[in-house]
Amino acid sequence: GPQPILVQGVELYPRENAKLHNTHLYELLDGKDSSLVIRRGQTFYMAVRFKKTFNPVLDSVRLHFEFGPPPYLTQKGNLVSLPITNQSAFTREKAMWDIRTHQHEGALVTLDIQVAGTAPVGVWKMKIYSYVPGNMSMEPVVFEIPQNVYILFNPWSKGKGSLIKPLISVCPSSPRASHYVRMCTYSSIRGAKVRARLLTP
Repeated sequence: GPQPILVQGVELYPRENAKLHNTHLYELLDGKDSSLVIRRGQTFYMAVRFKKTFNPVLDSVRLHFEFGPPPYLTQKGNLVSLPITNQSAFTREKAMWDIRTHQHEGALVTLDIQVAGTAPVGVWKMKIYSYVPGNMSMEPVVFEIPQNVYILFNPWSKGKGSLIKPLISVCPSSPRASHYVRMCTYSSIRGAKVRARLLTP
């Protein structure tokens, strides 16, 4: 019978995404298997390579984001489950999680992920769930993406909820100080202090 499509590998483009999200001077980006450091209320991109040609009509694949300890439930807000399809445009409001296919060539799919402006700030894990075509009740094959995903507050987002920053010291930005670099200490993820220079946008 039909089998779930298997994932060969994933590319998160941590440095490229960090530039788009004003997180490119974080120490978490050093090293070969860099974490993905992004801001809520913005879009990042990634690529998934399957072990055979991906058929968006037949293959049933979902991208999962998990936050904190289990159980992971969408209604609890600590699980986000997005289907990988051939849809090339976002269909939800900008404040919500969403996904679209940027490019699809054979076994390689490049995705754009819209992160909700109200997403919990902290460490997330990403997994890819592959189901038997036409049968999501059967146990899926799970590909765990090894790198952590750090979602940070977003001082530049106008999205509702993304500006609330009780745990974090955010550099004030001035439109006149576009070349000014400030030093900030983010008392952030799991109590670890990450020093970062933030270029004002």
